[in-house]
Amino acid sequence: MSVVKSLPELLLIHGWALGPGMWRPMLRHLSDWGVHALDMGYFGPSRMQPDLSGEGPLVAVGHSLGSLWLLRELALETPLAQALVRRRAKLVLINGFGRFSRAEDFSSGVHPRILERMIRRLRQDPAAVLDAFRVQAGAPPLGEAVPKGANIQHLEAGLQGLLAWDGRPMLESWPHSLLALSTQDDGVATPAMTRQSLPESAIHWRDQGGHMLPLSQPAWCAEWIRQI
Repeated sequence: MSVVKSLPELLLIHGWALGPGMWRPMLRHLSDWGVHALDMGYFGPSRMQPDLSGEGPLVAVGHSLGSLWLLRELALETPLAQALVRRRAKLVLINGFGRFSRAEDFSSGVHPRILERMIRRLRQDPAAVLDAFRVQAGAPPLGEAVPKGANIQHLEAGLQGLLAWDGRPMLESWPHSLLALSTQDDGVATPAMTRQSLPESAIHWRDQGGHMLPLSQPAWCAEWIRQI
């Protein structure tokens, strides 16, 4: 009797001011995998409730804020988190971090007042805030279409998450495989932030690639996902 292997599945969650389209270059190298691409609803309808009822191998991949969102879901033991635990999901954090904002025990984080200023400016001039961030991250600017297409409420919630969330305790207790893909030239999740907020043994470095590894190094990201 032949044994039918379950199709590996990916759960993907993008970063701030982005959308699920950012995964397309990487997914060209993973065309034999099942895909659940979540959408935080920054520029269209949100899609945040995937069907993870299967039984096969599952890899949860978060980019930037998406990595912190995954850790928060696990800490809150949401239905999505319960599915990840049940299926012994492997976690891949791309350009990710366990915490983003500075704290007494996290000196390499971004100062809270910078994020607070972004929130205030987002309400006044969303195009300027989004384009400035995307350029810093290495993503193409959105331009004049931003004020019409952006969901300011969702974008502000994302910034509030960067201010408040701390996934480091979850990282310490996560019992399954963990992989972090980072770059030495990341202008958003700096190497210092990465080293201070993630287990050193889980980090794999790329000299160049900026904050958008799924776009700048899609084959490299896909290969690590296959290996995990």
